[in-house]
Amino acid sequence: MKLQRQVESILRELLHPIYLKVENESQLHAGPSDRETHFNIVIVSNRFQGMNSVERHRYVYESLKDEFQRGLHALTLQTVTEEQWVDSRAIESPPCHHKASTQSTPSFECARIKEG
Repeated sequence: MKLQRQVESILRELLHPIYLKVENESQLHAGPSDRETHFNIVIVSNRFQGMNSVERHRYVYESLKDEFQRGLHALTLQTVTEEQWVDSRAIESPPCHHKASTQSTPSFECARIKEG
């Protein structure tokens, strides 16, 4: 099994994530581009409830200790609960002035692309 799939499988089994993204970023580092050594991982799981970010990262690293022995070298982690994930996604772009029907606050003027 490829290392990326193994990492995904382990994290799904242990954390029952609401959202999981495991992205291979090994090509951004020295060495052959087909390596699986560096991953960017986003995990949204309520199993992180009550843990601070250091505890969450330690939990993930401990869960993947065998994979580190098989060649995994580095992780970039974003580990959040469902509540934190929803809160972080609550910041949205303001609506286009030309699309907004009612607004209590001024909106940014959106750019129109002129044809021709």
